[in-house]
Amino acid sequence: FAAAFQDGQRSRLVVYDVNGQELRSATVEGRATQLRWTPEGELLVLTIRLKVFSFGVNQRALLFHLDPQGDVTEQPLFDGTLKLKTVTDYGEDLYRFFRFDLAPLGDEIVYTRLSDPPVISKSIKLIHQHLDAGVARQVYDLPLEAGGIFWSADNETLWLSNGSSGTFLYNLWLDRVEEERPLAGRHLAVSRSADMQYVDGRLYQDGALITQLRDGRARFSADGRVLLIADGEQLYLYPLPVAESPQPIAADKLERLLQLRELRSKKLLSLEEYQQTKESLLR
Repeated sequence: FAAAFQDGQRSRLVVYDVNGQELRSATVEGRATQLRWTPEGELLVLTIRLKVFSFGVNQRALLFHLDPQGDVTEQPLFDGTLKLKTVTDYGEDLYRFFRFDLAPLGDEIVYTRLSDPPVISKSIKLIHQHLDAGVARQVYDLPLEAGGIFWSADNETLWLSNGSSGTFLYNLWLDRVEEERPLAGRHLAVSRSADMQYVDGRLYQDGALITQLRDGRARFSADGRVLLIADGEQLYLYPLPVAESPQPIAADKLERLLQLRELRSKKLLSLEEYQQTKESLLR
């Protein structure tokens, strides 16, 4: 497992073994806001650096890659300006506006940035980016109250929440809502091994509410067998029904699928061509 420790405007990243012994570490620029593991065992970390100038506060986002050998590379995501009043008003709470998630295939990310223009209202911009191609595009505008952002297991859709009235499954290529939950989504978690979501204390599977649990910050284990919920200073573990694991994609087909997704991100393949080729490949 991994953890990030804040040290001023820098963060120390530490990877531990199952016994809690440190395996490797690195110190990087900015404050770490979220961590994700790639399928290859690389640790991805989103950091935000704030720097005060006379005209405002510069926000700089970097995605750090810590590989299994301990080598670190950085990938700039964005630079922008915030009003000094915005930074002062939100204080430490400002960092909750900066989130990211990695697609289960490990090739694409979505992340948020705070838009703070001088005249119009602040909002959260949701950005989709292919990691290798570097192609980024804005796909959605979210309110400041928005909750989590999570890829679904299909690698094509996202679970989003507006933090007040709705949580929904959003198709970022077709720009449409596929499924909705009438809940604020202040606490949202999505399983990557089954069609299961936790929303504000409610557990859904295959679109149906199956039980109500504690309401708190939650995460599914990587294999989808356990749901962890933090409520105050208590941590609760709930065993879950074991879902039938999908058959892994053969290596040659996976390589081809990743190529198709990169071509799609570069707009060298239409959505229709991508879908038809993908269906034929995975048939």
